[in-house]
Amino acid sequence: MVLYALGTRAILSLPPVLLAFTCAVSTGLLFGYLPARKAALMDPVVALASE
Repeated sequence: MVLYALGTRAILSLPPVLLAFTCAVSTGLLFGYLPARKAALMDPVVALASE
């Protein structure tokens, strides 16, 4: 796929787009899941007292 924006040409192919999407999703899941899992394992009284 060839895109023209601001007078320049950009050539996109599917593998780099899929790789970038996969990296973004895995980063979001990892850094969203780990703190949520840690918080879920904590005692609510201890978690609120540490704020």
